[in-house]
Amino acid sequence: MLMLIKYWPLASVVVVVLACSLFHNGLSEVSDE
Repeated sequence: MLMLIKYWPLASVVVVVLACSLFHNGLSEVSDE
């Protein structure tokens, strides 16, 4: 549990990057049509 708190900033950054990439992929699919 302490490790989770210790690496929370890193985990949040990874989540944001994944969300941005998914969002970007969604926009790409929409613009393709």
